[in-house]
Amino acid sequence: MEEFTDLTENLHSGELQDIIGKPPMWLYRWGICLILSVILIGLCISVFITYPETVETKIKMHIISSTSTIYNNDSARLTTLYIQSEVMVKRGQHLADIRTANGIATITAPQNGKITYAGIVHESELLAPRQPIFYITGSIDGLYGEMLIPQNSFKKIKPGQNVLVNLKDYSDSQEMLTGTISYVTIDPVKENISLAEVDFNKSYKYNNASFMKEGLIVDAAVVTAKMTLFRRLISGMMMKGKNK
Repeated sequence: MEEFTDLTENLHSGELQDIIGKPPMWLYRWGICLILSVILIGLCISVFITYPETVETKIKMHIISSTSTIYNNDSARLTTLYIQSEVMVKRGQHLADIRTANGIATITAPQNGKITYAGIVHESELLAPRQPIFYITGSIDGLYGEMLIPQNSFKKIKPGQNVLVNLKDYSDSQEMLTGTISYVTIDPVKENISLAEVDFNKSYKYNNASFMKEGLIVDAAVVTAKMTLFRRLISGMMMKGKNK
């Protein structure tokens, strides 16, 4: 009886090993079809997905606007401040009172715009003759950037290419500031340094550019080639083949 039981167990074990060791052919066929289908779908999708080639760099922003510098001609003491820095003011608005040799004088805003303190401005401060007190920047009439070109990417940078600046890094806006390279030149002072002017005039009007300050350094990406993901993959494989 025990011999019969052992024989049955061995028979079942042998059949089970055959199933595990040799999967059915239909499983092979469906597995291969599934893998090929996934690869084919991925390749089809990659043909339509845009994956542009970019060059990362930095841009120094320049603002074209009407700016007023407010100062007093003679020595004076700043007695009262009525506004904070970085706020919008209107033409004729009362900004501060100063005490001169002739008595109390009132400083008013000469134009509409955003006011900025000229350094540290504090009540009771003694002001030198013609010392700047405030700057008022009017509405932005234009915006352009001075872009540094990495030496290893000089040949890729050309006039007419788009430049992208992500505004969320500098303000609450989630939009992109888009510019166009106007021209490329060589820095006349620093050798082996190439620069490009980037024109933002076509896009800044449609974005909230109130955060922008003269001389602000921003991160940017130059779109040097508009390629699909499929083309990038093929180009990458071809480059690897050449390097071998």
